[in-house]
Amino acid sequence: MPERELWQEVLSRTIADARLDPSSWPIPESAYEETAEARKYLTTPSKDLATVCSLAGVESDALVERMQRRVAGVPILSDEGIQTRRKRGKTLTHEGKTVTVLAWSKITGLTPSTIYSRLRHGWPLEDVLRSQ
Repeated sequence: MPERELWQEVLSRTIADARLDPSSWPIPESAYEETAEARKYLTTPSKDLATVCSLAGVESDALVERMQRRVAGVPILSDEGIQTRRKRGKTLTHEGKTVTVLAWSKITGLTPSTIYSRLRHGWPLEDVLRSQ
């Protein structure tokens, strides 16, 4: 698979994680955190998103604008539901430290979507948590 197609698949998977398609509703509570993080990642300009878009051959500003419009038209995830999920969020143990994906995101500077994507693609944990 050519590299560009690989990055297009990363974007496609993140968009799927945002559950913008009505056929994916209602959103199960177990998916609140992943859905909220994917929506935030796709609607907030960032260096990471710009890099992924560039590698995928997609204009990042156009993607963010379109995703902002699409997210505005889908069910809102309640803060209560997101908070409930975060309390028992997925934990990862690396070098003797066990914390949630959200905490690893803050430690590594990677977005939770990037971490989840790498995990789904079968990356070794040390590579998942390595920033670039």
